[in-house]
Amino acid sequence: MRITICLIGVVIVAGLLLVPVPLKAHHAFSAAFDENKPLNLQGKVTKVELVNPHSWLWIDVTGSDGKVTNWGVEGGP
Repeated sequence: MRITICLIGVVIVAGLLLVPVPLKAHHAFSAAFDENKPLNLQGKVTKVELVNPHSWLWIDVTGSDGKVTNWGVEGGP
């Protein structure tokens, strides 16, 4: 009986220690983007996706040549 209670306690503590591990799985901003080269987009918002863990904003941007490009902008958590 005592061993069972201790084993259950160990399993619960181990589970609680492992819960925060996925929270550290986010990627570094500087690994994917150059902070020194900001990009300004002006256009029409075509879609907003409020999803977990990152929201998305879709924008139709008309270039100087008149060509429309659809940009996807990922939001932070």
